[in-house]
Amino acid sequence: MGRVIAINDPVLLEHIMKTNFENYEKGDIQNSNMSQVLGNGIFDSDGDLWRMHRKTASHVFSTKIYRSLIDGPFIEHTLHLCSILERVADSGKAVDLQALFLRLTLDAFAKLSFDLNIDSLSNEGKDPFGTAFDFAVGATDERFFNPLWKFTERLTGQARKMRNAVKVIDSYAYAAIRQRRQETEEEAQARQARTGREDLLDLFIKWRDDDGRALTDVELRDVFINFVIAGRDTTAQALSWMYYEVMKNPAVEQNIWREVDRLGDQPNYEMVTKDMRYSSAVFHEGLRLYPPVPVNLKTAVADDVLPNGIIVKAGERILFSTYAIGRNKNVWGPQAREFLPERWFDENAKAKESQFKFSSFNAGPRICLGQTFATLEALTIIKLVSSKFQFKLVPGQKAPSPAPSLTLPMENPLMVYVIRRK
Repeated sequence: MGRVIAINDPVLLEHIMKTNFENYEKGDIQNSNMSQVLGNGIFDSDGDLWRMHRKTASHVFSTKIYRSLIDGPFIEHTLHLCSILERVADSGKAVDLQALFLRLTLDAFAKLSFDLNIDSLSNEGKDPFGTAFDFAVGATDERFFNPLWKFTERLTGQARKMRNAVKVIDSYAYAAIRQRRQETEEEAQARQARTGREDLLDLFIKWRDDDGRALTDVELRDVFINFVIAGRDTTAQALSWMYYEVMKNPAVEQNIWREVDRLGDQPNYEMVTKDMRYSSAVFHEGLRLYPPVPVNLKTAVADDVLPNGIIVKAGERILFSTYAIGRNKNVWGPQAREFLPERWFDENAKAKESQFKFSSFNAGPRICLGQTFATLEALTIIKLVSSKFQFKLVPGQKAPSPAPSLTLPMENPLMVYVIRRK
């Protein structure tokens, strides 16, 4: 495998992710480990293929689209969640908050991006897509710690479980693609008139290269999987960790309530972008301590010298942990490991000025396309949920810890009691 150089300095991260961006790629090992699930999608591709994915997807994200999402689907799906929370509150039973957030973001993103009605929030107790998806990304992560995974997975039966999980995931992806392929021009126009936009699947089906070649169903499947992991996992996990910290910090909870209670009942674009400053700080503080993609790996294409003088040879790998950077006292000060939303109002910290210091949405040319999308969705959820409910941790459960995964899910359920606010 060769040498792996671990870094946790924003200056070095800027060199890797921006200054000498073209010299650091995903590399063969990462592609080999991840391709069974992610294929050649935006997360696992480099060069021209990555640029195609990014350029095509970028057309989805605009202020006009964000306004329509908040006014429509974000509110619609969150109100569905609130109806479930009302029933849980009335029952007095505990519920897994992380599981609910994962179902919510899956339903919302699948509908918004692929016009696919998964409706996992309504299927209490059963979530075949989510179960298969979580297993697949967890098993993929384990491969990075086991260079003999191709052998040991066959020996332990993990390979069979992985194939079965990928089949379930693929069935949803190909169903969405097949449905869209069969759509008439009149049906497409009616759908787009109803939603007011082209979605991700529309854009990638329309894409053509210089020779006029369109994407195959397999390539569209890779688009589906990559964007679902971005749209489902990251926001749901960020909200789960954030609410865990809020439950431990009553003063933070009270500040959120004061903010959401003075705002109108119905969230809108202006509200979530201008009036929810404290809630935004809480969300970003959760992301700082619990970044959705905690570890990343790059491979050097050619020899290089890092700003601190370390020589990097072609083929060597750079490992950086956004999770570690967020807890680095040299970067964030002596209170780096504490949950302090107020740091986002500290002009001296200048946290928002450096995407390499706060790299939870990645950084440089590969910075997350959905950063604004995720933030607006999260703030809409916070406004509607925290206006109506309080969560309390079920006593006696273990403090949550990250599970093996490409992202940062909690290993165990986040069990809470739901209490109606008066």
